[in-house]
Amino acid sequence: MLLLVLVTLILAGVTMVIACYTDVRSRSVNSFLFLPLVVVAGISTFLQGVGPVPVLSLAGLYLFSFLSRKPIIYIAGGLAIFAMTLFFSLNNPYCVGYVLFVMIPYLIAYRERLFGVGDVKAIIALSLAFYVLPDNLMFLPLVPPYMALPFSFLLLLNSSFASIAFLPYLVALNYARGSRLGMHSLMGMEYREEEKIKNPERYSVVESSQGKFLVYRIPYMIPIAIGMLIALFTGV
Repeated sequence: MLLLVLVTLILAGVTMVIACYTDVRSRSVNSFLFLPLVVVAGISTFLQGVGPVPVLSLAGLYLFSFLSRKPIIYIAGGLAIFAMTLFFSLNNPYCVGYVLFVMIPYLIAYRERLFGVGDVKAIIALSLAFYVLPDNLMFLPLVPPYMALPFSFLLLLNSSFASIAFLPYLVALNYARGSRLGMHSLMGMEYREEEKIKNPERYSVVESSQGKFLVYRIPYMIPIAIGMLIALFTGV
């Protein structure tokens, strides 16, 4: 059992290194990158006595994440899985809450308003891998094991805070490109055709009443990886 947990941990680390690298380089991640981790994590989590419901629920969300281009199926499938989790886990609020904190980014990823579908795949795979949070990994435990919060919640919370760390970088980047300080220097910079052509994967174009702006696309795999490490090493 310990060997399987160790394999899961190593596979999660390697997968996130690859995901971060490709996200920084191209702002995209291969849709099947997390599939080996989902399979190994599902087996490992089930064998640790968790039961089939959380494993099937998270694996089901992972499968439905491939249908993001079919919004009705994507949303209905996710809600059906959560309803199934709720029905079969009425006496297990931890399981319901755990899946709920995966459902939040899953639904937010619809039309990729904040999270991308690749980011959701990472969150689902990691949440499945660490449903049982290994206590012996915590180099700097900040809470006792009995007070540990669900990993899916910690991953979502830590990733959100880690992404905020990009804001000073965006201000500095946009100001260096000549943008005025203010909301536009935080959210974007003046549209420049040469910049868009030079780095098409790094920027998206947003039009407003004040004109066109380039918005820097944050490689969210990095905050997700940071959130994973904080949760594993500290338990918060």
